[in-house]
Amino acid sequence: MRPTAPEPIACEVRPRRHPAVQFAGYATAAALFAALLSLLFLYSSGATTVPERTNVVHVQVGESLWDVAERSAPASDPDAVVARIRELNSLPGSDVVPGQALVVPHGT
Repeated sequence: MRPTAPEPIACEVRPRRHPAVQFAGYATAAALFAALLSLLFLYSSGATTVPERTNVVHVQVGESLWDVAERSAPASDPDAVVARIRELNSLPGSDVVPGQALVVPHGT
């Protein structure tokens, strides 16, 4: 009698996903990775913080509150600095006039 080879065991084959579903999954993973990298960059650059120190500056001709914010704390997020300037000076809006003295966050 001749020895016979054992019968191969049937393996369960997992059905493949549709290519569009695979692409959507990879795209979502890439977008999340990019978002995390950008948040890490913002955190490490310090752009999310507004300096605690303050200084008094005068609004120059043609400057907006945004310009004053960029000039006073160039390494910080201008939106956050504008909000802090409005808070420090009890400004109801973003209107400023040339020569107006403002207390601003001071950072390099």
